[in-house]
Amino acid sequence: MKQSGVFEMLAAMAICGTIGITVLMSGQSEVSLIFYRCFFGALVLLAICLLRGYISASILKPRLIAYSLVGGAALLANWYFLFRGLREDPPSASQPPSTTRSRSS
Repeated sequence: MKQSGVFEMLAAMAICGTIGITVLMSGQSEVSLIFYRCFFGALVLLAICLLRGYISASILKPRLIAYSLVGGAALLANWYFLFRGLREDPPSASQPPSTTRSRSS
């Protein structure tokens, strides 16, 4: 079981590491990228949750649905600002993170 976690983390990091390339090379708008990323992600998560029995009518209360919608909106905003930031200032191996750059006054 421990070995499975290693492969899951490697896959997650490989996917995460390709986000910048996807944004820059696709030529799509941020909104388009967010839509497709969240749409297909939601489908996969829904399928996994249904297959494992995580979703049932007894837990789908209005308050839980409202919290899920608020969380989803925050996630969409997070993706928008990430993709927009990657377009404005693409990452580079030779460029230090913005928190370590010296700022001239």
